[in-house]
Amino acid sequence: HAKHMDNMRWKFTPNEGYSTLLELVKEKDYFVLTSNVDACFERAGFDTDRIYTPQGEWTYFQCTRPCRPDAVFESRPLLDKLVPLVDEETGMIPQDAIPKCPYCSSNVFGNVRGGSWYLHNHYERQNDAIRQWMKDAKISGKNVVVVEIGAGFNTPTVTRFPMESWVRETNGTLIRINPSDGEVPEDLRAISIKEGWQALTDMVSASPEDHHPSIAMEQMQNGDTTDETEHVAMYFGHFDW
Repeated sequence: HAKHMDNMRWKFTPNEGYSTLLELVKEKDYFVLTSNVDACFERAGFDTDRIYTPQGEWTYFQCTRPCRPDAVFESRPLLDKLVPLVDEETGMIPQDAIPKCPYCSSNVFGNVRGGSWYLHNHYERQNDAIRQWMKDAKISGKNVVVVEIGAGFNTPTVTRFPMESWVRETNGTLIRINPSDGEVPEDLRAISIKEGWQALTDMVSASPEDHHPSIAMEQMQNGDTTDETEHVAMYFGHFDW
């Protein structure tokens, strides 16, 4: 578990999809809602005041009892002690090295949603921030575009379903990038791209001079067989958001 946390949160580098997405939104009024717990958005340079991680983060440990609402601790200091102790063959650490809650001596685990013991308190500020941001966007009548990447049906109530609902409420546009679960509701103004994050590159390179968005949307709605990524490049290049 310690090595997994270390690898997921600190060791592996976020793929270029994150930097490409940042290039798309950095000058926009954006907010990130993610079920990922590896802090890749933060590490890729997104504004931490504009990121909400409702599923938690490997950045922290927490008491699994939990004994109190603030029983959440930085994981880096603990991992620095634990990782060198991991036996390469068994994956185990010495019994006396197993970390315990400093308040009640119960076991600790990563502060990620895994059961009723999960403590969300640390993320309440960002929860409030995204709710206010969504409220302001709706009241102001701003053009809303949800760029959803890889949100399937593992935990659809965290990102997929809420964002579909918000697109309905704001009469916005959903761009769903997903190679396996790319279907979109018929009542939404939506584009499905059944590819991976690499489709973001087409968005960045979209040229407003080449195509008109109404043509792309009409072709999508009529079931035109032209490549879906080409459609979103047409549309995204023109969208005023």
